[in-house]
Amino acid sequence: MPLATLIEDVAAALAPIKAQSADLSIYAGWWDVPTPPAIDIYPASPFQLPAGFGAGNNQVFLTVRARVLLTDVSGSQNVLLRMLDPSDPASVEVALRHVAAAVEASGFTVFADDAPANERMIGCDWRITTFL
Repeated sequence: MPLATLIEDVAAALAPIKAQSADLSIYAGWWDVPTPPAIDIYPASPFQLPAGFGAGNNQVFLTVRARVLLTDVSGSQNVLLRMLDPSDPASVEVALRHVAAAVEASGFTVFADDAPANERMIGCDWRITTFL
């Protein structure tokens, strides 16, 4: 499967989360100036490890990043907490269970450099792994 198709599949797997947050935008790729709340998906660093002999047998890692504005601090945190909670219908980990071999989540991170008009955003990310 081509990498671009994998990233599209991850974005499609996350689509049901939009029912939990009507304003959520999901972008299959790196999104440098998102309209939060937003999720983007892109190759992680490190990106791949050999999983077998020869090209085409690679373990790959992707980053799924969620960001929200801090204009409503408690509401924004709640959106992220729901995405982190594996028992919530907005769970990113649960949404990815059919496209990822493993999912690791981070805690909150400040994303000051990606925000329009110098507004800070907070977010979290998930490092997912699968095989190509």
